[in-house]
Amino acid sequence: MHLFNPVVQQRIRNTFSYFTYACAGTGAFVFMLRNNMRILNLGMPGSIALFIGSIACLMGTQMIDYHNNWALKNMLYTGFICSISASLVPLIHIYSMPVIYDALLATGVTVGALGAVAYNAPSE
Repeated sequence: MHLFNPVVQQRIRNTFSYFTYACAGTGAFVFMLRNNMRILNLGMPGSIALFIGSIACLMGTQMIDYHNNWALKNMLYTGFICSISASLVPLIHIYSMPVIYDALLATGVTVGALGAVAYNAPSE
């Protein structure tokens, strides 16, 4: 007898994997793009190219089937993470880095705590 449903645990494990990849990828992309002025100009408020790119990657990620085209879905997800990171680069120049790190830490702790509760919830 299992106290925890293995299917639910596997789904939560996959969700945590993608969430961790998104947080780490955002941090890595922001770190790489922080001194690139072309990206800084692209990410300025009112930039329609960055908005269209992020929406296109978001919709593409949602429309592609995970089981039939895993690689394309992950490439579109990475593109979405990169476009969101490019939009965060101007915030680094406006605000200090500890504000961005605090936001990342608060998001990670909140989602981690909710996920830990869901992962350890007994099956009914």
